[in-house]
Amino acid sequence: MNHLIRNIRWLGYEGILINEKPIVYINPYKLAFPDIGDLILFTDNRPEHCSPDDAKWLRKGSTVIVGPAGCAEKFQGDVRTIKAGDSISVKDAGIDVFPVFESKGFEQTKTDGVGLKIKFSNGFSVFFPGDSAMFPEMQAGMADVLLIPVKIDDQYRLEEAAAIVNQINPRLTIPINWDGKKESVPKIEEFKKICNSEVEVLKPKP
Repeated sequence: MNHLIRNIRWLGYEGILINEKPIVYINPYKLAFPDIGDLILFTDNRPEHCSPDDAKWLRKGSTVIVGPAGCAEKFQGDVRTIKAGDSISVKDAGIDVFPVFESKGFEQTKTDGVGLKIKFSNGFSVFFPGDSAMFPEMQAGMADVLLIPVKIDDQYRLEEAAAIVNQINPRLTIPINWDGKKESVPKIEEFKKICNSEVEVLKPKP
């Protein structure tokens, strides 16, 4: 599975760098050594997910910003506003936009955030569902790599994240949004054990 992760870097929090063509950032935040990106994608309006101060170091004249309205309005230049249900093509990458649902007991509420499936011209695909509960559009085999937020201090959310992994059954899963600390590794190992597909634990590299 090394070929699936060689161009993926977890930046801490829910930040991701996918060093394919185009070079894609997702939710960059507090980066130590930023590099220029072709696409910068945002999934909601929370400060740690939509940070213009971080994005400014990643932009060049042709960089495209993509995000939901509440985030997109914070930027100028080539900015694409997206909402759940959209499918767009930017710089040879196809982006399908999914809703994000929050669980409240037995009910689910749609949030202002979005999930993103990115398909590159070489056929490689990545799905980032954001902090979403499971929903019907999460289909088996929908992406090669799943980037899944894992809250290790919340057993319910940890098990819910694993259920999403098992529903989608990607070729590889990368857990993100945990603290990366040594004392947290047992919880991540627990997460791996309840997933039915391969899980690769990366260290955050901001």
